[in-house]
Amino acid sequence: MDEPRKKDDPLLATDLHVEATYRLTEALVQAENRMRRRIELLSEVIFETDATGALVFLNPAWEKVVGRPVGESLGSPVSRFVPQEDWPTLTAAMTGGGVSPSVGQSQIRLIRSDGRTVWAAILATPMPDGGVVGTLRDITGVRRYQRELEAAKESAERMAVTAQAANRAKSEFLATMSHEIRTPLNGIMGMAELLVDSPLPSKQRQYAEIVHVSGKALLSVINDILDYSKIEAGMLATETLPFDLHTVLEQASELLRPRALEKGVGFGLSYAEGMPRRFLGDAGRIRQVILNLTGNAIKFTEKGRVSVVASCVERGKGDALIRMAVEDTGIGIPDHLQSRLFEKFFQADSSTTRRYGGTGLGLAICKRLAALMGGDIGVESKVGQGSTFWVTLRLPIDPAEATAAGGAAEESAREAAEAARCRVLLVEDNPTNQFLAEEYLRRIGCAVVVARNGHDAVRLAAGRDFDVILMDCHLPGLDGFGATAQIRRQEAGRGRIPIVALTANAMPGDRERCLAAGMDDYLGKPISLQELTRCIRRVTGEKRPVG
Repeated sequence: MDEPRKKDDPLLATDLHVEATYRLTEALVQAENRMRRRIELLSEVIFETDATGALVFLNPAWEKVVGRPVGESLGSPVSRFVPQEDWPTLTAAMTGGGVSPSVGQSQIRLIRSDGRTVWAAILATPMPDGGVVGTLRDITGVRRYQRELEAAKESAERMAVTAQAANRAKSEFLATMSHEIRTPLNGIMGMAELLVDSPLPSKQRQYAEIVHVSGKALLSVINDILDYSKIEAGMLATETLPFDLHTVLEQASELLRPRALEKGVGFGLSYAEGMPRRFLGDAGRIRQVILNLTGNAIKFTEKGRVSVVASCVERGKGDALIRMAVEDTGIGIPDHLQSRLFEKFFQADSSTTRRYGGTGLGLAICKRLAALMGGDIGVESKVGQGSTFWVTLRLPIDPAEATAAGGAAEESAREAAEAARCRVLLVEDNPTNQFLAEEYLRRIGCAVVVARNGHDAVRLAAGRDFDVILMDCHLPGLDGFGATAQIRRQEAGRGRIPIVALTANAMPGDRERCLAAGMDDYLGKPISLQELTRCIRRVTGEKRPVG
């Protein structure tokens, strides 16, 4: 039996050293094998060159990317597999551009064995012995995707430009149609209004009234189409100005009350006691919604009553949630159709248009306007019992609410009297509209001088003292904008004459364009005697009598 070796035996130390070396060598071999397997499994090409630029190592991914056997490629310079046009990029990547030993990714093409090229991102690091170690990653798919994205972006940009051009064309078409339709309509409705107010035999008066009512119906259709087109094009905006809600509802009611009375239908306005009157918002759009809802209620009510009811649902510190409802005892609407009433061109029954008329746009416009003002709209209805259309709006309360009282009624009473003492320069080239405006102005007692073009307007404004100028925007030669600019220049050092634009355009920005040109107010055609009187009152204020 061998005796156990002592710890300090030299042979024991040698055996332990050999065993440790063996185990270390085995671990290194295993680690190398693992690393080699990982390198072989990589989808990226790993390459190494010597100082001459010849390839001395390639992993199997080379064959997948370039389609060439690794054995055949070793010993060749990398440039052999790169198109000549990409050599400068390859050289910069391999040498570091003379700036840094580590270079960022560049993109080069690799020539495959079948002659096709693939794009690769190259990342290379120069080594101390003059060689280079790096990677090549196939980015052909990425570049194809980028090209598709760029093509899609360019296509989207072209479509956006096309859409903008289409919107511009649409806007120009609407402006032209508005002008071309409203100009003759102004003459039709204005002359009918003058005829109705003149002494006529009963039969002729009836004819004139029919013309006037038909003109209003046509104007309503035109306004609906233009309004919805503007909404669809995103061209409709609201304003925030102080207004008296009670007065707005009262004015809307007074406009439609005669229509209800003609049908033998009762009509009323109810404004909740203690409810604020003065708010900040868009009075014109609120009036438009109420007029539409009330007009519909009267149209579909054959007997009974139509009521406009305003109430305060909730009052905050500086605002109030207002509910405006139009109630009627008309035909009512079936439950299954109520959810579709606010869709464009929808009528509850195919016979509705034939019997009652309309475009099917009114309620859709009301819904869009309510949403534009941050409000909501809805309906409650029972067939044969009637309907209630309601609108809710949260409106800021005008800080002047506490001190405002009674001013609106006094102002209304003074309007005609104050306008009647004005000297007016009327600038209008259309003979019918010129005759109509003259008749309106003389009816309220104004002294009128007529200019048929912009040059005459400038000359007359320089030589006479007018209280107000009514300026048609579309004039032959020098248009209304140019004439206004010249009048403003020649006024330097003198008093400023208020200028009111008369235009058949009704597009967003028309009013702003007129004001920017130096005009003081804006009247859209067709105009009525009442609107004209109020506008003159608004821009002139107190005027001395004509003498």
